[in-house]
Amino acid sequence: MRLVATCLAGLWLLGCDGSQQDEVPGTDLDADTDTDTDTDSDTDTDTDTDTDTTVVSDYGLDVRPPNPTCLAPDRPIENESARLVVAYPALEFTEAMMLAMAPGDTTKWWVPTQEGVIYRFDDDEAVTSAETILDLRDRVDDSDNEMGLLSIAFHPDFANNGELYVYYSATKGGAGVNHEQRLSMFVFDHASQTFDPSAETFVLRMDWPNGNHDGGTVTFGPDGYLYLGTGDGGGAGDTDDTAQDTFELTGKMLRLDVDGADPYGISADNPYADGIDGRPEIFAYGLRNPFRFTFDDATGDLWVGDVGQNAWEEIDLVELGGNYGWNIREGFVCYGSANCTFAGLVPPVIVYPTSGSSVIGGEVYHGTAITGLQGVLLYNDYYDGDVMGLFYDPISGEPTPATVVGGSRNIVHYAVHPVTNELYLTEHGYPDGFWKLEPPLDQEPDPFPVTLSATGCFDAVDPTQPLDMMIPYGVAHPFWSDGATKNRWFAIPDTTTIDVGADGDWDLPIGTVIAKEFSDAGERLETRLFVRHDDGEWAGYAYAWRTDGTDADLLYGGLTIDAPSGDWVVPDRNDCLSCHSEVAGGSLGFETWQLNTLHEYPSTGRTANQLATLDHIGMFTTPIGDPTTLPVLPAIEDETLSSEDRARAYLHVNCAMCHQPNGTSLTDTDFRYDTPLDMTGLCGPPIHGAFGIPGAMLIVPGDPLASIVAVRMNRRDAYQMPPLTTLDIDITGVGVFHSWIFGLATCP
Repeated sequence: MRLVATCLAGLWLLGCDGSQQDEVPGTDLDADTDTDTDTDSDTDTDTDTDTDTTVVSDYGLDVRPPNPTCLAPDRPIENESARLVVAYPALEFTEAMMLAMAPGDTTKWWVPTQEGVIYRFDDDEAVTSAETILDLRDRVDDSDNEMGLLSIAFHPDFANNGELYVYYSATKGGAGVNHEQRLSMFVFDHASQTFDPSAETFVLRMDWPNGNHDGGTVTFGPDGYLYLGTGDGGGAGDTDDTAQDTFELTGKMLRLDVDGADPYGISADNPYADGIDGRPEIFAYGLRNPFRFTFDDATGDLWVGDVGQNAWEEIDLVELGGNYGWNIREGFVCYGSANCTFAGLVPPVIVYPTSGSSVIGGEVYHGTAITGLQGVLLYNDYYDGDVMGLFYDPISGEPTPATVVGGSRNIVHYAVHPVTNELYLTEHGYPDGFWKLEPPLDQEPDPFPVTLSATGCFDAVDPTQPLDMMIPYGVAHPFWSDGATKNRWFAIPDTTTIDVGADGDWDLPIGTVIAKEFSDAGERLETRLFVRHDDGEWAGYAYAWRTDGTDADLLYGGLTIDAPSGDWVVPDRNDCLSCHSEVAGGSLGFETWQLNTLHEYPSTGRTANQLATLDHIGMFTTPIGDPTTLPVLPAIEDETLSSEDRARAYLHVNCAMCHQPNGTSLTDTDFRYDTPLDMTGLCGPPIHGAFGIPGAMLIVPGDPLASIVAVRMNRRDAYQMPPLTTLDIDITGVGVFHSWIFGLATCP
């Protein structure tokens, strides 16, 4: 039975603005610190340290074990239905937002950049330069990661009238709201091949309450009308209902007749064309942040990628007058209402779990180069990187997503070449810039180990047993993992050593393998490997144990396992890097103060300090020094320590991988243990909703029920923290956190 802590509480860009993780600390999804127990023999236990009767030795190991086989394998070969190749290798655009060709000229691409410049270059793979067509940097505000020049749209009759529509963020002068979103029109002089930037016609100007959730696409539909997707206004909009308010333009799909009047007319069949029950510009509503959308050239269907809050990203098929649910629900799950199943809400076509994510609505493929993708909607997530395809099961007809191209790319836009119908993808933030979708190369067998017994880290006959080079380890303060019992080991290549930074963070060498085994009531559930590949980047791979316990099989996606204590969630491998990020150091648990503890070494039967043992066998590049002079991170269950120390350590382990400078939370918070309280941001207000709690802050001295961090620790729903994979509340953690807040007199 799953336990809840009711006794304690009674209770970046492009749409991913941090609201998923604003007050929701991140999770450790793979192979280092996410622990609540520490066992290294084949017998599971419930303790991290030894009892008073334990005999402590100077060193747990005498020599460093050789490592001939447990080395990070090459990355899996992606046998995909397509591949991406760099389209224009000599061009570098780090802020490109999209590609488009002007009607009447299929020889050149146009590129708007987030900072506010529109470029044009020849459609030639050898092209080396681009010309500036229109520079709007004097009015575009890109100070927030979701603001800037977001998209452009050519009038269908551009070859004659030269009308270019531009959607961008601007700073509004004067008191009150200081942002606005502008839809403007400029006229291109075909004779001189120039724009006059001073001749700007404002089509639509919208006051914007915050710098995020701005929408981001403007395009002409097959009906000749101009469509604009707007976000819900961001900030506290996650608890407001502007997307449901038909007298607001936020959180909507708008449809304008720019040829019908000045600056625009209204189609007679717009659902509120008469203006009585809503704004006449509205085509559909109930959207959170429809950053990218597209019309299927063959069917006219309008496909929208709507960015979720902190649980679900969704793909919607948008129709005239439809209500797509935000903020009543997120995906299929109730959000702002206890009842979200009533008639009138259009369900998404597909959803997938959010992990600091931002869905990017793509294009329906109608090219000829890749026959297997004909009629398939392609889309991606900005942070996960894989290009996905929306296929349909041939028997059931159910929508079935599948990976089309794997890899880590920050794709923000899909463009159809008007001559070939092939797809070009725009990447944001990297100099490669533009990719072309092409057929796959000849497929080859993937040598990546598909069973745990084949990894070279565990016994090939009995993979429950680690090989000798797998050094057991434990941590002082374990990560919460739904009460699972865990064994941990690591191995590094022979001749390599570990560098220890001035901050105590360990830099493990290329080739490292970290393993963590999860069990419940003595039943092995999964073993995760977190490895550092030859390119220096980390990646996580999960192996699910067979019911007969003979081996564990590699998973290619997430999985929910029926464990003795209830459901157990295995994360998708893309989720691993949500927390195992570069700013967090990749291998989260390998810090001096986390490993400065006693640990039992089964191969010798000794219990010894881990730092002393690893130093003794030559694992460090530079000797680490006397462990008694080095810090130890407070353990959550050590009641001899103050609740403040334990609560701060909890935040460090469970949250700081996202909540620190340059972390993925995108908020001004720093939850690391050694950060002074007045510099953590914990004393500030919640940025993305207070759950209707009067006077709520991240922490409120003396009042855990008004402290949003504590409230989210005590939830298991769309607003929980940690936000991924955990289904159970950490009752001990919540209790310690409440005790700290109860005893906190002031918040600096």
